[in-house]
Amino acid sequence: MLFRSKDFPRERPHAPLCWDNVVYQEPGLGYVVSTHQDIRVTPPDQTVFTSYVALSDRTPDAARKWMMAAAPQELLDMASRDLKSAYGWTFAPCVDKVEITLRGHAMAAPLPGFRANAGLRALREADGPLLFAHADLSGFSVFEEAAWWGIRAAEKALA
Repeated sequence: MLFRSKDFPRERPHAPLCWDNVVYQEPGLGYVVSTHQDIRVTPPDQTVFTSYVALSDRTPDAARKWMMAAAPQELLDMASRDLKSAYGWTFAPCVDKVEITLRGHAMAAPLPGFRANAGLRALREADGPLLFAHADLSGFSVFEEAAWWGIRAAEKALA
């Protein structure tokens, strides 16, 4: 969920705003702030807070059914929970616009036989105008794997 902010909420002492913010003991995955790495001396007039929530407290089928039936207010309440915990009442007056997007997301599970999957092997070995670079090609979704596949794809493209 995107919260376009017309102002910045007040930060708590000793808890400066970060790019990736996680609220302790909250069910959400946290939120990111689009202008955190902006190098201007003064903050910009606006920013975007993007909140992430995993529906891991339910089965995939139940999560899909809930998302299809949920009212906009239910989605807003769930997605804004971390932000309300972090900023309390001071966040809402800063918000200019909210955009709700529902997306399914999953990570590869490196089960026995994963690397021998023919489709995955075809993606790893692709050598043409379309190359693939994704951590899940290794079955272990971490940045280092994505970087390695990206370098490999770049080397193939430059060869």
